Amino acid sequence: LLWVGNVELHLRGEDWYLHNHQSDASYNNVVLHVVMQSSNVPIVTQNHRRVPEIVLNYMPSALKLTEEMMENDNDIHCAKHIANLSQNEISDLLEKMLEERFEERMGKVLELQRSTGGDWEQTFFVLVARALGQNVNAEPMENMARVTPVRILIKHNDPVQQEALIFGQAGLLDTNESEDDEYTKILKREYRFLKSKYDLQGIDGSQWKFLRLRPGNFPTIRLAQLCAIISQTPGNFQSAFPADDFKKCLKQLDVSASEYWDTHYALGKTSTVEKSKTIGISSRRLILSNAIVPYLFAFAESRKDEAQKRRLIQEFSALPIEKNSKLEKWIEAGIKPNNEGEAQALLHLQKHKCDRNDCISCPWQPRL
Repeated sequence: LLWVGNVELHLRGEDWYLHNHQSDASYNNVVLHVVMQSSNVPIVTQNHRRVPEIVLNYMPSALKLTEEMMENDNDIHCAKHIANLSQNEISDLLEKMLEERFEERMGKVLELQRSTGGDWEQTFFVLVARALGQNVNAEPMENMARVTPVRILIKHNDPVQQEALIFGQAGLLDTNESEDDEYTKILKREYRFLKSKYDLQGIDGSQWKFLRLRPGNFPTIRLAQLCAIISQTPGNFQSAFPADDFKKCLKQLDVSASEYWDTHYALGKTSTVEKSKTIGISSRRLILSNAIVPYLFAFAESRKDEAQKRRLIQEFSALPIEKNSKLEKWIEAGIKPNNEGEAQALLHLQKHKCDRNDCISCPWQPRL
């Protein structure tokens, strides 16, 4: 028989009656009663149907440890117990977590690649754009990149036309022309021509978020920096980022927005401070970690190149660690990452186990 209904959980069997479920018709569809301690009393519903009961055996030490960890205010619930792990156990888990992180990111890249009709070049462009948008503007960055064919951007290897395409597709040229400066007028004129020529449709400019962002992180600056990356990679966009040289990849991202943005943070509004809008090392590392490496890993997977996947993990693990405030609690608990691979493994563990209170399935759960 296939029973369809709810499962009711209690610590003890008598809790069913303490909670008056036997008189509540909403519990008539319960098909199983799960308890830690049985009271050996039949479980009966309001419509007089007997519910089967199952007792889950457990060790008292496991319950005590779980309660202790759940009451711990530390984000790392098992912080007091980590010292009991050997260095080999720590290394094995970090390696497993890093591989899991790569596999998770790879799945998202392959899904994106399928949505682009199998276009790897367009997939790479979308990934880089999203990573450059960081958390706040990742979604509109991705949306803009999805509707902007990278082949057209590469074809028009002119910084002004590329900015016209990017800002037009981003919906940021739909402004009152009476407030425009000369450069904005040029961008609008170029975009009208290119939009008509290629039958393009941009996104709604209201998607972009400016509030509570430092000016250097404004989406206008990030879009201009994306244009600078494109202009530095004529021909084949993805080929400018070699799979065997992450240092070269980071150098390729070491670009500044065009000269106009030295004195602007928004179109048509001159800033009192002149400053080159260079992509910082932290942003470059984020693009490498969240876009370039997952892309290369997925590309290797599509060719069933397991050796290349292993090389990518090893090369990524060899990168020097970047300071991250989220790692401080791990260091306080005695787990100090030695490289970027271990750091990313800890962040993955934090996100998928610690933050979800999923201690029971964590390979690091303390000895019971």
